[in-house]
This record gives sequence, structure tokens and C-alpha cells, in this order.
Amino acid sequence: MRGSGCRPTTDDLALRTSIATIRRPDVMVECAELIRDTYENRSPRLVVEVLSPSPTNIDHFRKLDE
Repeated sequence: MRGSGCRPTTDDLALRTSIATIRRPDVMVECAELIRDTYENRSPRLVVEVLSPSPTNIDHFRKLDE
């Protein structure tokens, strides 16, 4: 990513998947200009969600659909 203008983010930025739903993926890559007044990632290039054993149904179905 060096020299590309893209940067990795962790759960410090959120991803809006609908009007009422915000998710905080484990890792995202953001390439757009950073808007300082908001904590939302507007146009992620990569979204990484690590599956955990406890909320498996949410991770495998709901988040994937979003």
C-alpha cells in the first residue's frame, strides 16, 4: 500500500451497511480522502472480518448479506 494513498484501519472506523446498521470490521483498507468529522469509512477497498466461534450465525449470514 506504500505510495498508493491507501491506508489500513482497524475498528476505529465504522462501515455503514444500511441506514440503521453500522459494523466495525476487524480490518479495512481505505483509499478515499479521510473525512475527519466522521468515523465512517465511505469507500473501503478491502473489508476483513475474522470469524469467531460465538456469533457464528451473525458472521456467516447476516454480515455476509450486508
